[in-house]
Amino acid sequence: MLTQEQKTILGKPGYYIAFLAVALPSRSAPTFCELLVASMITVEGFVTQSQAQSLRAEICEGVVAVNRALLKIFILGPIPSHMRGYTALSADLDSDAANIAGVIAALGAEQKAKVEATLTDYVGQRPEKDIRRIYADTVGRFNSDAMLYCNEQWGNESLSVDARGMSDGTLRFLAILVALLVRPKSSLLIVEEIDNGLHPSRARLLLDVLKTIGKERAIDILVTTHNPALLDNLGPEMTPFITISHREEASGSSHLTLLEDIAMLPKLLSAGPVGKIRVIYGPSFLTPAFRRPQIGLKIRFCSANSPAIHLTKPNF
Repeated sequence: MLTQEQKTILGKPGYYIAFLAVALPSRSAPTFCELLVASMITVEGFVTQSQAQSLRAEICEGVVAVNRALLKIFILGPIPSHMRGYTALSADLDSDAANIAGVIAALGAEQKAKVEATLTDYVGQRPEKDIRRIYADTVGRFNSDAMLYCNEQWGNESLSVDARGMSDGTLRFLAILVALLVRPKSSLLIVEEIDNGLHPSRARLLLDVLKTIGKERAIDILVTTHNPALLDNLGPEMTPFITISHREEASGSSHLTLLEDIAMLPKLLSAGPVGKIRVIYGPSFLTPAFRRPQIGLKIRFCSANSPAIHLTKPNF
Protein backbone atom coordinates (compact mmCIF):
# COMPACT_ATOMS: atom_id res chain seq x y z
CA MET A 1 0.00 0.00 0.00
CA LEU A 2 1.18 3.51 -0.84
CA THR A 3 1.32 6.15 1.84
CA GLN A 4 -0.53 9.44 1.37
CA GLU A 5 2.79 11.18 0.71
CA GLN A 6 3.63 8.70 -2.05
CA LYS A 7 0.17 9.12 -3.59
CA THR A 8 0.73 12.87 -3.65
CA ILE A 9 4.08 12.41 -5.38
CA LEU A 10 2.50 10.15 -7.99
CA GLY A 11 0.46 13.11 -9.20
CA LYS A 12 3.54 15.23 -9.80
CA PRO A 13 4.88 13.58 -13.01
CA GLY A 14 1.80 14.69 -14.92
CA TYR A 15 2.60 18.31 -14.13
CA TYR A 16 6.24 17.97 -15.12
CA ILE A 17 5.45 16.03 -18.29
CA ALA A 18 2.99 18.73 -19.40
CA PHE A 19 5.62 21.37 -18.70
CA LEU A 20 8.35 19.49 -20.59
CA ALA A 21 6.07 18.88 -23.58
CA VAL A 22 5.68 22.64 -24.01
CA ALA A 23 9.20 23.73 -23.04
CA LEU A 24 11.19 21.20 -25.04
CA PRO A 25 11.40 20.30 -28.75
CA SER A 26 9.14 17.38 -29.67
CA ARG A 27 12.10 15.04 -30.16
CA SER A 28 13.55 15.75 -26.72
CA ALA A 29 10.40 15.67 -24.57
CA PRO A 30 9.92 11.85 -24.46
CA THR A 31 13.49 11.25 -23.30
CA PHE A 32 13.23 13.84 -20.55
CA CYS A 33 9.90 12.40 -19.45
CA GLU A 34 11.41 8.93 -19.15
CA LEU A 35 14.26 10.32 -17.10
CA LEU A 36 11.78 12.16 -14.92
CA VAL A 37 9.78 9.04 -14.05
CA ALA A 38 12.91 6.94 -13.54
CA SER A 39 14.44 9.55 -11.27
CA MET A 40 11.43 9.40 -8.92
CA ILE A 41 11.97 5.71 -8.16
CA THR A 42 14.63 4.43 -5.80
CA VAL A 43 15.47 0.94 -4.55
CA GLU A 44 13.24 1.62 -1.54
CA GLY A 45 10.31 2.79 -3.67
CA PHE A 46 9.13 6.29 -4.52
CA VAL A 47 11.16 9.21 -3.23
CA THR A 48 10.05 11.31 -0.32
CA GLN A 49 8.49 14.77 -0.63
CA SER A 50 11.78 16.50 0.16
CA GLN A 51 13.62 14.38 -2.41
CA ALA A 52 10.92 15.17 -4.96
CA GLN A 53 11.35 18.90 -4.37
CA SER A 54 15.09 18.58 -4.88
CA LEU A 55 14.55 16.61 -8.09
CA ARG A 56 12.04 19.20 -9.27
CA ALA A 57 14.60 21.97 -8.88
CA GLU A 58 17.28 19.96 -10.68
CA ILE A 59 14.96 19.12 -13.57
CA CYS A 60 13.85 22.74 -13.96
CA GLU A 61 17.47 23.88 -13.94
CA GLY A 62 18.27 21.28 -16.59
CA VAL A 63 15.38 22.40 -18.80
CA VAL A 64 16.44 26.04 -18.50
CA ALA A 65 20.04 25.13 -19.35
CA VAL A 66 18.98 23.13 -22.42
CA ASN A 67 16.71 25.92 -23.66
CA ARG A 68 19.45 28.50 -23.11
CA ALA A 69 21.86 26.44 -25.18
CA LEU A 70 19.32 25.87 -27.95
CA LEU A 71 18.54 29.59 -28.18
CA LYS A 72 22.21 30.25 -28.97
CA ILE A 73 21.98 28.15 -32.13
CA PHE A 74 21.00 30.01 -35.30
CA ILE A 75 20.51 28.19 -38.62
CA LEU A 76 20.93 30.62 -41.50
CA GLY A 77 19.62 29.79 -44.97
CA PRO A 78 19.61 33.05 -46.95
CA ILE A 79 17.05 33.22 -49.76
CA PRO A 80 17.97 36.20 -51.99
CA SER A 81 14.49 36.48 -53.52
CA HIS A 82 13.11 37.07 -50.01
CA MET A 83 15.70 39.75 -49.26
CA ARG A 84 14.82 42.14 -52.08
CA GLY A 85 11.65 43.66 -50.68
CA TYR A 86 10.83 46.27 -48.07
CA THR A 87 10.75 44.89 -44.55
CA ALA A 88 9.59 46.05 -41.14
CA LEU A 89 12.15 47.13 -38.55
CA SER A 90 13.24 44.02 -36.65
CA ALA A 91 15.32 43.12 -33.62
CA ASP A 92 16.22 39.59 -34.75
CA LEU A 93 17.38 38.28 -38.11
CA ASP A 94 15.06 35.73 -39.76
CA SER A 95 16.53 32.38 -40.79
CA ASP A 96 16.08 33.25 -44.48
CA ALA A 97 17.51 36.77 -43.90
CA ALA A 98 14.36 38.26 -45.48
CA ASN A 99 14.36 41.09 -42.93
CA ILE A 100 18.05 41.98 -43.26
CA ALA A 101 17.28 45.62 -44.10
CA GLY A 102 14.92 45.96 -41.11
CA VAL A 103 17.52 44.50 -38.73
CA ILE A 104 20.27 46.89 -39.87
CA ALA A 105 17.98 49.94 -39.86
CA ALA A 106 16.72 49.13 -36.34
CA LEU A 107 20.20 49.16 -34.79
CA GLY A 108 21.35 52.03 -32.60
CA ALA A 109 23.15 54.81 -34.47
CA GLU A 110 26.65 53.79 -33.32
CA GLN A 111 26.20 50.06 -33.94
CA LYS A 112 24.45 50.71 -37.26
CA ALA A 113 27.37 52.82 -38.49
CA LYS A 114 29.86 50.14 -37.43
CA VAL A 115 27.91 47.31 -39.10
CA GLU A 116 27.47 49.25 -42.34
CA ALA A 117 31.18 50.15 -42.39
CA THR A 118 32.10 46.45 -42.00
CA LEU A 119 29.67 45.43 -44.75
CA THR A 120 31.09 48.08 -47.07
CA ASP A 121 34.66 47.04 -46.30
CA TYR A 122 34.18 43.34 -47.08
CA VAL A 123 31.79 43.71 -50.04
CA GLY A 124 34.12 46.37 -51.45
CA GLN A 125 36.88 43.76 -51.65
CA ARG A 126 34.96 41.98 -54.38
CA PRO A 127 36.49 43.45 -57.56
CA GLU A 128 33.43 43.26 -59.82
CA LYS A 129 32.30 46.72 -58.76
CA ASP A 130 33.64 49.76 -56.96
CA ILE A 131 31.41 49.65 -53.88
CA ARG A 132 31.34 52.91 -51.94
CA ARG A 133 28.68 52.15 -49.34
CA ILE A 134 26.32 49.41 -48.18
CA TYR A 135 23.54 50.60 -45.90
CA ALA A 136 19.89 50.27 -44.88
CA ASP A 137 17.51 53.17 -44.52
CA THR A 138 13.94 53.61 -43.34
CA VAL A 139 11.20 54.44 -45.83
CA GLY A 140 7.61 55.56 -45.74
CA ARG A 141 5.75 58.21 -43.79
CA PHE A 142 6.19 56.47 -40.43
CA ASN A 143 9.73 55.15 -41.05
CA SER A 144 8.57 51.71 -39.96
CA ASP A 145 9.96 49.83 -42.98
CA ALA A 146 13.43 49.65 -44.45
CA MET A 147 15.30 48.85 -47.68
CA LEU A 148 18.89 47.75 -48.33
CA TYR A 149 20.98 50.00 -50.59
CA CYS A 150 24.35 49.94 -52.35
CA ASN A 151 26.26 52.95 -53.70
CA GLU A 152 28.57 52.06 -56.59
CA GLN A 153 31.09 53.98 -58.63
CA TRP A 154 31.46 53.31 -62.37
CA GLY A 155 34.23 55.55 -63.71
CA ASN A 156 33.01 59.09 -63.14
CA GLU A 157 29.43 58.02 -62.61
CA SER A 158 27.87 57.24 -59.21
CA LEU A 159 25.01 54.81 -59.04
CA SER A 160 22.70 53.85 -56.17
CA VAL A 161 20.78 50.56 -56.31
CA ASP A 162 18.52 48.86 -53.80
CA ALA A 163 18.33 45.17 -52.93
CA ARG A 164 16.19 44.50 -56.01
CA GLY A 165 19.23 45.27 -58.18
CA MET A 166 21.77 43.22 -56.18
CA SER A 167 22.95 39.78 -57.27
CA ASP A 168 22.08 36.61 -55.38
CA GLY A 169 25.72 36.11 -54.40
CA THR A 170 26.03 39.62 -52.97
CA LEU A 171 22.83 39.23 -50.93
CA ARG A 172 23.90 35.85 -49.53
CA PHE A 173 27.31 37.27 -48.65
CA LEU A 174 25.66 40.21 -46.88
CA ALA A 175 23.33 37.89 -44.96
CA ILE A 176 26.29 35.88 -43.60
CA LEU A 177 28.07 39.08 -42.59
CA VAL A 178 25.02 40.52 -40.84
CA ALA A 179 24.38 37.26 -38.96
CA LEU A 180 27.97 37.29 -37.67
CA LEU A 181 27.68 40.95 -36.66
CA VAL A 182 24.28 40.96 -34.90
CA ARG A 183 23.92 37.51 -33.35
CA PRO A 184 24.71 37.32 -29.60
CA LYS A 185 28.31 36.66 -28.65
CA SER A 186 29.29 33.07 -27.80
CA SER A 187 26.53 31.65 -29.99
CA LEU A 188 26.59 29.07 -32.79
CA LEU A 189 25.93 29.95 -36.44
CA ILE A 190 25.04 27.17 -38.88
CA VAL A 191 25.05 27.80 -42.65
CA GLU A 192 24.34 25.13 -45.25
CA GLU A 193 26.16 25.43 -48.60
CA ILE A 194 27.79 28.61 -47.38
CA ASP A 195 29.42 29.50 -50.70
CA ASN A 196 26.32 29.17 -52.89
CA GLY A 197 26.22 31.97 -55.45
CA LEU A 198 29.80 33.05 -54.79
CA HIS A 199 32.51 32.73 -57.40
CA PRO A 200 35.22 30.20 -56.38
CA SER A 201 37.81 32.98 -56.52
CA ARG A 202 36.04 34.62 -53.57
CA ALA A 203 36.60 31.61 -51.29
CA ARG A 204 39.54 33.21 -49.50
CA LEU A 205 37.53 36.38 -48.78
CA LEU A 206 34.63 34.32 -47.38
CA LEU A 207 36.97 32.37 -45.10
CA ASP A 208 38.58 35.59 -43.93
CA VAL A 209 35.14 36.90 -42.96
CA LEU A 210 34.29 33.75 -41.01
CA LYS A 211 37.62 33.55 -39.19
CA THR A 212 38.04 37.25 -38.41
CA ILE A 213 34.53 38.20 -37.30
CA GLY A 214 33.92 34.80 -35.71
CA LYS A 215 36.99 35.25 -33.51
CA GLU A 216 36.20 38.88 -32.68
CA ARG A 217 32.65 38.04 -31.56
CA ALA A 218 33.39 34.58 -30.10
CA ILE A 219 30.94 32.90 -32.48
CA ASP A 220 31.36 29.24 -33.44
CA ILE A 221 30.54 28.47 -37.05
CA LEU A 222 29.35 25.19 -38.58
CA VAL A 223 29.04 25.11 -42.37
CA THR A 224 28.64 22.65 -45.23
CA THR A 225 30.11 22.93 -48.72
CA HIS A 226 30.57 21.01 -51.96
CA ASN A 227 33.17 23.49 -53.21
CA PRO A 228 36.77 22.17 -53.50
CA ALA A 229 38.02 25.76 -53.88
CA LEU A 230 36.77 26.63 -50.41
CA LEU A 231 38.45 23.57 -48.89
CA ASP A 232 41.68 24.31 -50.77
CA ASN A 233 41.85 27.73 -49.10
CA LEU A 234 41.46 26.43 -45.55
CA GLY A 235 45.10 25.60 -44.96
CA PRO A 236 46.56 22.74 -42.90
CA GLU A 237 45.73 24.37 -39.55
CA MET A 238 42.02 23.68 -40.17
CA THR A 239 42.46 19.94 -40.84
CA PRO A 240 41.25 18.88 -37.33
CA PHE A 241 37.97 20.70 -37.90
CA ILE A 242 37.00 19.16 -41.25
CA THR A 243 34.42 16.36 -41.20
CA ILE A 244 33.47 14.45 -44.34
CA SER A 245 29.90 13.20 -44.85
CA HIS A 246 29.82 10.10 -47.04
CA ARG A 247 27.90 6.88 -47.69
CA GLU A 248 29.19 3.37 -47.16
CA GLU A 249 29.18 1.35 -50.37
CA ALA A 250 27.96 -1.87 -48.75
CA SER A 251 25.02 -0.59 -46.69
CA GLY A 252 24.34 2.80 -48.25
CA SER A 253 24.18 4.35 -44.77
CA SER A 254 25.58 7.82 -44.15
CA HIS A 255 28.67 8.31 -42.04
CA LEU A 256 30.68 11.22 -40.67
CA THR A 257 34.45 10.83 -40.71
CA LEU A 258 36.95 13.29 -39.30
CA LEU A 259 39.55 14.06 -41.93
CA GLU A 260 42.34 13.51 -39.42
CA ASP A 261 41.03 9.97 -38.76
CA ILE A 262 42.11 8.88 -42.23
CA ALA A 263 45.27 6.85 -41.64
CA MET A 264 46.86 7.82 -44.97
CA LEU A 265 46.08 11.52 -44.62
CA PRO A 266 49.75 12.70 -44.80
CA LYS A 267 50.23 10.81 -48.06
CA LEU A 268 46.95 12.10 -49.45
CA LEU A 269 47.77 15.71 -48.59
CA SER A 270 51.19 15.38 -50.21
CA ALA A 271 49.36 15.14 -53.53
CA GLY A 272 47.60 18.45 -53.04
CA PRO A 273 45.13 20.38 -50.83
CA VAL A 274 41.94 18.85 -49.43
CA GLY A 275 39.73 19.90 -52.31
CA LYS A 276 41.80 17.90 -54.80
CA ILE A 277 41.91 14.60 -52.83
CA ARG A 278 38.57 13.41 -54.23
CA VAL A 279 39.70 14.09 -57.81
CA ILE A 280 43.03 12.30 -57.42
CA TYR A 281 42.12 9.31 -55.26
CA GLY A 282 38.41 8.89 -55.79
CA PRO A 283 36.09 7.60 -53.01
CA SER A 284 38.46 4.78 -52.01
CA PHE A 285 40.24 6.88 -49.39
CA LEU A 286 37.05 6.77 -47.28
CA THR A 287 36.92 2.96 -47.09
CA PRO A 288 37.52 1.33 -43.67
CA ALA A 289 41.01 0.23 -44.72
CA PHE A 290 42.08 3.85 -44.94
CA ARG A 291 40.68 4.87 -41.55
CA ARG A 292 42.21 4.42 -38.13
CA PRO A 293 40.34 2.00 -35.82
CA GLN A 294 38.04 3.81 -33.41
CA ILE A 295 36.35 2.81 -30.15
CA GLY A 296 33.01 4.37 -29.35
CA LEU A 297 31.81 7.75 -30.55
CA LYS A 298 34.17 10.66 -30.94
CA ILE A 299 32.59 14.04 -30.30
CA ARG A 300 34.38 17.38 -30.46
CA PHE A 301 33.21 20.68 -29.14
CA CYS A 302 34.63 24.02 -30.18
CA SER A 303 34.87 26.56 -27.40
CA ALA A 304 33.46 29.98 -28.21
CA ASN A 305 36.58 31.45 -26.63
CA SER A 306 38.69 29.89 -29.37
CA PRO A 307 36.27 29.64 -32.30
CA ALA A 308 36.96 27.61 -35.39
CA ILE A 309 35.18 26.75 -38.60
CA HIS A 310 33.84 23.20 -38.91
CA LEU A 311 33.38 22.07 -42.52
CA THR A 312 31.24 19.16 -43.65
CA LYS A 313 31.36 17.98 -47.25
CA PRO A 314 28.11 16.12 -48.06
CA ASN A 315 28.28 13.04 -50.32
CA PHE A 316 32.01 13.52 -50.82
